[in-house]
Amino acid sequence: MVPPLKSSQKRRTHATIVAVGLRACKSRWLQGVFVVITLLVTSMQYTEQGALMNEMQIMPTMISSSNHLQREYRTVDCPALLRDTTNGTILHKRETTGEHPFWISLHSKEFDPGRWMIMERGQYYEFILEEIWEHLLSKANGDKLHVMDVGANIGYYSLLSASARSAITVDAFEPNPHNQRRLCESIHLNGWDGTETGNASINVFAYGLSNQTSQAMFVENRVNPGAGQFRTVDDGKASDANAKLDDALVSMLPVITLDDFAQNRGWLDAGSMMPRIEILKIDVEDHEAQVLLGARRLLQTQQVRNVFMELSQESRIHNLHLVKEALQILVDAGYRLVGEGKVRGPKNDVTWKEYRTTVPWIMAHLKRQKMPYLNLWWSLDHEEHRPSAIIGAR
Repeated sequence: MVPPLKSSQKRRTHATIVAVGLRACKSRWLQGVFVVITLLVTSMQYTEQGALMNEMQIMPTMISSSNHLQREYRTVDCPALLRDTTNGTILHKRETTGEHPFWISLHSKEFDPGRWMIMERGQYYEFILEEIWEHLLSKANGDKLHVMDVGANIGYYSLLSASARSAITVDAFEPNPHNQRRLCESIHLNGWDGTETGNASINVFAYGLSNQTSQAMFVENRVNPGAGQFRTVDDGKASDANAKLDDALVSMLPVITLDDFAQNRGWLDAGSMMPRIEILKIDVEDHEAQVLLGARRLLQTQQVRNVFMELSQESRIHNLHLVKEALQILVDAGYRLVGEGKVRGPKNDVTWKEYRTTVPWIMAHLKRQKMPYLNLWWSLDHEEHRPSAIIGAR
């Protein structure tokens, strides 16, 4: 019988091998091959010995059924996480000052200066997007609304959703354990763990989202805990010869697809009662295309009413073919670009006559801009969401 592995030691060893190996390989081609081999070997070792499935509670558990194997995607056990890490002590918390205030737990100013403005001002810097977000949720029909927050960070928009609408369910996906801890603390502060009838419920999932269910190399950002990135062979970054990787910041983490997640929930089964997903937010540091590619079937159901996403210059440079394919999925599913006023993106709606050239227009627009990224709002209800009706003249 194979003795249990010490998974934390194993993951650190693999992370070190990846970082050292990438620095040793001189060409982009060799680095790409090295990453593929490392991922395969890591996956085989964990599968053969069962260590990852047994020890890492966040990994998908395989459940036998009469027809096929199903994955069970587990939520983060927030009470246990807080008990084991902070013993319930929350160091930095602030109540926001918006129309629907809520409590939020923050990293220290030194660790996360970008979001410390919430502590100082009681509001995030994306205030126009916040107004649009609250408007959509306040006007949405139905009693069982759903929001999917992919790349939740410390959970500002998950918490904003829960504050704007009672009895809403939020699925928040965040692979960074530091951010998971802050989000769990905020859920505890507001009582949004789903235990009380009629209250909002926020489910935290410790997965990254991508175009396949597997493992991927995750690189934390030392100066911004919200800027960690997954690096895979198809995004051109795993083989970046100029990447300087700190061994301590590299780890192998599980990634899943939104289609697999939806299938697991039974949303894609014929005749199923799929919830109305009012908002799908995707902010995953240049990995947005892969998330959309892994959500093709979900988007085709047209139960996701609005998609908010970032599109960066880095994605255009490294991933042009993937970005074009991903954006075309949205266009083919019936989504249209909505103007967002002064938010980085189109200032006016893209008309019906223009939709066939939406993807080339976006790529050309991004190339012309000096800004590092665009914010894009895609909607199936585009005729209802004229900017002037939401954010007024700015």
